[in-house]
Amino acid sequence: VHDPCPFAFCPTSVAELLQVLSISLNLTTTTRSSLAYIRRHMPCSMRSWHLLSRFYSSQAKRPSRFAEGTVSLDHFLQRGKALALWRTIVRGCRQISDEGTREETLRFAREEFRRNKDVRDLTQIRYLISTGKTQWDAMERYITGL
Repeated sequence: VHDPCPFAFCPTSVAELLQVLSISLNLTTTTRSSLAYIRRHMPCSMRSWHLLSRFYSSQAKRPSRFAEGTVSLDHFLQRGKALALWRTIVRGCRQISDEGTREETLRFAREEFRRNKDVRDLTQIRYLISTGKTQWDAMERYITGL
């Protein structure tokens, strides 16, 4: 006895739907056999949901940028501090009136960040952020003095 199906294409049209899907999607033998298993063993109302969720699922997660996978809490916090420093520098560069100096300052900061983007040692990261803040503070005093 089949469950009552809310869809018009159940139960006889499911076989046709499976054939159309397997032909149009050029499915492998393993996928076809799993679809046949679904057709035989799932209640009709669940089959439709399973088919829709199987073929219209969301995209897979993108791979991590880090070889190790997830980052530690300390790395996450230092990354936030580095981003905050970068944003401070970009905002501060907008205050520079001379266009050539503005572009040169931004280019220097960008190259420093790019040069050190692969550093993973927390002590080195903290040192770089501290040095960057010190250099930017000195530059900011010079900019406001202009």
